[in-house]
Amino acid sequence: MNTQTKAKLCLLSTAVIWGLGFVGVQGALDAGWQAFPLLFMRGLIGGLVLFPFSIKNKWWKNKDLLLSGAVTGLMYFLGFAFQTLGQQSSTVANSAFLTALNVIFVPLLLFIIFKQKVERRVFIGCCFALVGTAVLSLTSALTIMPGDLLLILGAVFFALQIIFANRAAQFGDPVAITAIQLFMMAICSIIFMPITAQTEIPHVGWFSVLFVAIFSSALAVLLQMKGQQHVPASTATILLSQESTVGTLAGVVILGQPLTIRIVIGGCLMLTSVFVSEGIFENLFKKKAA
Repeated sequence: MNTQTKAKLCLLSTAVIWGLGFVGVQGALDAGWQAFPLLFMRGLIGGLVLFPFSIKNKWWKNKDLLLSGAVTGLMYFLGFAFQTLGQQSSTVANSAFLTALNVIFVPLLLFIIFKQKVERRVFIGCCFALVGTAVLSLTSALTIMPGDLLLILGAVFFALQIIFANRAAQFGDPVAITAIQLFMMAICSIIFMPITAQTEIPHVGWFSVLFVAIFSSALAVLLQMKGQQHVPASTATILLSQESTVGTLAGVVILGQPLTIRIVIGGCLMLTSVFVSEGIFENLFKKKAA
């Protein structure tokens, strides 16, 4: 198995863990956790789990690595913050779909800001992923809500996190970069907790919180950093977008939600996005033509 294949498997593993993390987040919210205290614990616990494995390289002495990790962590936090604030005056369906716009924003921002061209098949794959997410998340009751602009801003920051993660990953110390990101998220969250009057830390729901902090934050973001060392951001965003498929399936299997034809079609479109971006269909047609 070559290096790039391993990297793509890391990104798909991240998507799987994030997808399962929806169940953990829902468990914490049902137990009375509010958004910013939950984000604080995700960052703090996740960062502390990784810290012992990151100290050997003394990353705090590397200003460039520290700055890169902090900026990436800030983008990550802002993505969650705008998503949370937007969802308060929007719907779950709008939130899921508009957040998924990051799959389109990544190639657009790469081109607009960094003048980096994206392969046509990758852009088409992004479009398939967006349509697949729409099928999975949207209903006929879709309406324009006041919080939708905040949700779109959240998607922009999630896209920037993926772009900056690619640059941070090139330092070759994914454990340190991940720890810095998570500590940055914790610092930003504790600043927002009193501003939004979300200061209570519940005594219940800790199993869900620990799952989200250790697996959805520490492990998943670490795998993302490892994967993005060898995979372009435009391809990474398609692989990471499979989170929505896994999250939907987790809702069916774990939470007992109904399996509908919409879920099947949406899942197929999401898988198609991977096949298109990887050029699998293109290679098949070339073989047939030969």
